[in-house]
Formats: sequence, structure tokens, C-alpha cells
Amino acid sequence: IAPEVIVGVMARLLTLVSADLVGVMDAGLATAVEYAATREQFGVPIATFQAIQHLCAAQLVSLEGGRSLTEYAAWAVDQSDANEAMLAARAAKAYCSRAGRVVTEAVVQVHGGMGLTWDCMAHVFLKRALTDAKILGDAASQIQEIAVLRGGRI
Repeated sequence: IAPEVIVGVMARLLTLVSADLVGVMDAGLATAVEYAATREQFGVPIATFQAIQHLCAAQLVSLEGGRSLTEYAAWAVDQSDANEAMLAARAAKAYCSRAGRVVTEAVVQVHGGMGLTWDCMAHVFLKRALTDAKILGDAASQIQEIAVLRGGRI
């Protein structure tokens, strides 16, 4: 098997895991926003609290960054050479691995103590993000590989 074929397959796999992380972040954040809109504290929905609004807004920024990098990686896998596709895929995986943890931890936080119970999906999103982050290498290993691909330059 030619080395560029192996690189292309690995780029596709990294992109797929990144896409799964984007999906996990998206579903988790949607669940948190829906919960915040219906959960009341002090007679008002918790979604009216500035702390909850800012927490959710910050997670949306992280989610969209991951989505953008993953879409670029998917484009590069189809349209660019194997090395460019690998750089894009590793960048997407590194970003999404870190963002996935942060976003899904925030989802648990919005749900409060209930977020870690079997009655709530928040902990499932977190576990999925933590698992996906390790598949094919965590963020640190992706960044190291990017440095190698770029000749030691990050």
C-alpha cells in the first residue's frame, strides 16, 4: 500500500472522529439550552441568568470553531493532497478533543447535580467526548504530529 494512501485513510479517520465530537458537542449544548429554558429557580427559568447565558454562549463559540475546522478537514480530504488533508485533520482533531471536553463539562454544569445521574444524558455526552478525544491520539499527540509534518515548526 502506498504511503499517501495510508495518510489519506488516517486523515479520513481523524476527520470522522472530529465530526463525531462536533455532533456530541452540538447535541449536548442543545440539551443544555433546552434544559435551561425549562428549569426554574427563584421562579424564573435559569436561562435568564447571565452566568448560564454566558456559559452557553462560550460553548457555542467553541462548537462553531470545531465545526469550522472539521468542515475544512473534510474538504481537504476530498480536494487537497494527502499531506494537506492530514494537517487539516490533525488540527481538527486536536481542537475538537479539547473543545469537546470543555463543552460537555459545561453541559453537565448547566444541568447541575442532575447532570451526572442516569436520568440525564449530560454525563453520556461527557463520556463520549472523553472517549473520542483519546481515539487515534489526544490533542497533545496531534499537535506533536503537526509539528513533525511542518518540519518541527508549530
